Amino acid sequence: MDKDKWQVPRRIEHTYDWAIKALMDKIFDDFDYINPFDYIERIEEFVASKAFYRVAESIAYNMVTAVYNHNARTWKEAAARGTKGREIYQALQKQMQGPVGDKVYSLVDYNAYLISSTPLNISKEITKYVMEQQQRGRRSEDISNDLAARLPGLKRSRVNLIARTETSKASSALTRAQSHDLGIEWFEWITSKDARVRKSHDNLDHVLMSYYDLPSPEALVGEKNVGRYGPGDIYNCRCYAAPVINVNYLDFPHKIYSNGTIWKITKSSFRELVS
Repeated sequence: MDKDKWQVPRRIEHTYDWAIKALMDKIFDDFDYINPFDYIERIEEFVASKAFYRVAESIAYNMVTAVYNHNARTWKEAAARGTKGREIYQALQKQMQGPVGDKVYSLVDYNAYLISSTPLNISKEITKYVMEQQQRGRRSEDISNDLAARLPGLKRSRVNLIARTETSKASSALTRAQSHDLGIEWFEWITSKDARVRKSHDNLDHVLMSYYDLPSPEALVGEKNVGRYGPGDIYNCRCYAAPVINVNYLDFPHKIYSNGTIWKITKSSFRELVS
């Protein structure tokens, strides 16, 4: 099957981005640039309300379920072509009652938290900026003009980071949970193949690896080690995992990561490794 089908569709990211942005615009539409501290108090009261959290939770739920439904369709297509078709179909029927369902609910909770904390994070940055400028002796009018110019970009950058990072992380987490549930250990790291792909991630494109032995991508290319992680697990990453459901769909010899190094493996050797 086409490995690109494992990648979370951009439409899900864009829908998530739009929904969060609309919520932030609603909160900050009437922002008082002259008296920002008074307005920030109102934001804090609003964010603390149950009604606001329910909206944040609904936005998060829509994103996570869209990612889950996409993943489920991809697994079903893979099952139709793979050697474990029957087992995968049966497992998919039960997954929401097990670890995969738990992962869905935890992703919703985490994303609801991120959305609900965004206005407060923006408020903290505004407060810090205003206080710094006041200490420098700048006039209130000048500070308010600066805020009017800075706030749209501040909102946009915060929202874009959440939408871009969390849709990929949700897809990666669900693919991993489903793989564990189905007893599938190996996957291919696939990049988004655009100009923003990190050098460290490009080095891992189409490399086989185990969920139980994830790499430090940066260390492999001589950069600062920021820890071990899988595709889509770090900020601004659109890489994704393509689970190895049928060895016959891979080309050999194939690059593989194991024990801290990347090397090439033959089909027979890989079969022995996964048996």
